[in-house]
Amino acid sequence: MPTLNTQVTGIILAGGKGSRLKCLLHGQQKVLYRIHGKPLLQFTIENLEQNIVSRIVLATGRNSEDISEWVNDLHIKPDIVLAPPNEQGIAPAFTSAIQLANTDTVILCNGDEIRIGLDLEQVLRFHESHNAIATMVATRENKLFRHRVLEIDRHNILVKSQLKHPQYKTTPLATGLVNVGFIVAQKDFLLKILPSCETGWNDIIKKLMQTKRLYVFPQESLRYFNVGTTDELAEATSFVANY
Repeated sequence: MPTLNTQVTGIILAGGKGSRLKCLLHGQQKVLYRIHGKPLLQFTIENLEQNIVSRIVLATGRNSEDISEWVNDLHIKPDIVLAPPNEQGIAPAFTSAIQLANTDTVILCNGDEIRIGLDLEQVLRFHESHNAIATMVATRENKLFRHRVLEIDRHNILVKSQLKHPQYKTTPLATGLVNVGFIVAQKDFLLKILPSCETGWNDIIKKLMQTKRLYVFPQESLRYFNVGTTDELAEATSFVANY
């Protein structure tokens, strides 16, 4: 197998307030909420804890001291740094954090989600072989009303996405390709588009789609939990207990 040429920086969004889980968090940062003893943030760090990740940057919001203290107690190989706190939204937080990236290729991902079985080397080989501007990792799930549902063409280019569309509530067992909150992209291109993006993921994805070089890498063996509600948290907790 040819050598992987890509070295990457992982940028983890770690400033979410977890308003829908407020009753469980008791003022704690959502990414530090523990499932069977492991903080949500650690699940994402473990997706990146490989030789090809040279640095992890945490994009934090207010009260980031608890995250900083937790990071200081970790003993893993990639260098982990905290970007200056930014509460203006997802795009501004990524814009700030990306300044600390030390590679040409970066990964943008959410730190309050769980991805079990993500193969980062496969993702990067796909990204590299397709000369992609960006590659979005996807898997197949049901309960599509919880997810961003993806439609791709025969080249695996993303042509349409729908976020948590209520039409799927009538068919909860139907499955589809869904975004798992994990995008590989070229740093220089992101620096061009992020300042003009609005606050959330929608605008970032829209601008990447406009290039017609936003590819989707389906990894159907991957299990994904976005842990946005108490029901999703219960499902994730049960899965992790039996994994």
